[in-house]
Amino acid sequence: MQDAALLDDDEPAPATLNNTNGKSVFLLVCDHASNALPRRLGTLGLQSADLHRHIAWDIGASAVTRLMADQLDACAILQSYSRLAIDCNRPPDSDFAFVDASDGTGIPGNDSISLIDKALRVNEIFQPYHNCIDGVLNHRQKTGASTALISLHSFTLVLDGQRRPDIAVMYNRDRRLADQLMK
Repeated sequence: MQDAALLDDDEPAPATLNNTNGKSVFLLVCDHASNALPRRLGTLGLQSADLHRHIAWDIGASAVTRLMADQLDACAILQSYSRLAIDCNRPPDSDFAFVDASDGTGIPGNDSISLIDKALRVNEIFQPYHNCIDGVLNHRQKTGASTALISLHSFTLVLDGQRRPDIAVMYNRDRRLADQLMK
């Protein structure tokens, strides 16, 4: 690709905010809300059917996030592009940020991605999405609003031939909410 920009002006912003004035303690984020790719990336060499599989996005997670935001009166931030462009749930220097294969399917457009092209995806998708999250978190902190950050994902029950659990609750350092959800 190696153009000066990745996203054209008429393409979606990297982050979509829903219910920005929500009063809930919960801030919902959905890192893999969409299977869309920036126009300049084409299909990354994939068939249309592959872009509708779980390799491209977390199927149903966007709808669940929006529904939860409405039901809980919570703010939600949804990432607008496929994880195949860049996985916004991984650090950009991770081996999993720009995958060249997923669940047995090769991703030709990521095979020999240049450092320049990686930087464009980081600068135009990853960073603006995380800046949006940081902006909401900073605003909530300044206004004294308590916050529980919830990241919503969906997953396929079989990945790379391995059976996975029906549901998972993950946490970072504070397990209080995870323990309550598991009960």
